[in-house]
Amino acid sequence: MDWLAHIGGSTGPAPRPPAVAPAAGLTATAFETPGGNSVSSFILTPTPLTAENLQLAIDGGQVTKEQLCAGVDAATAPPACQ
Repeated sequence: MDWLAHIGGSTGPAPRPPAVAPAAGLTATAFETPGGNSVSSFILTPTPLTAENLQLAIDGGQVTKEQLCAGVDAATAPPACQ
């Protein structure tokens, strides 16, 4: 029994492994879901946030510098908070 059937869901085909997922890009691409539906999708490449590049979150508007740096010790603050 597949995991979805085990929790009471549909017993459709197993999810596609990442190796056959569509490639990232800036063009909408047709993609067939594991359930057999055709959808048009933009596949985005994730950007991991680290202490060194937190400025990206500020520049992108996801968080303000004040929110990000609230309670941060100035002696050990990441570059975005200095």
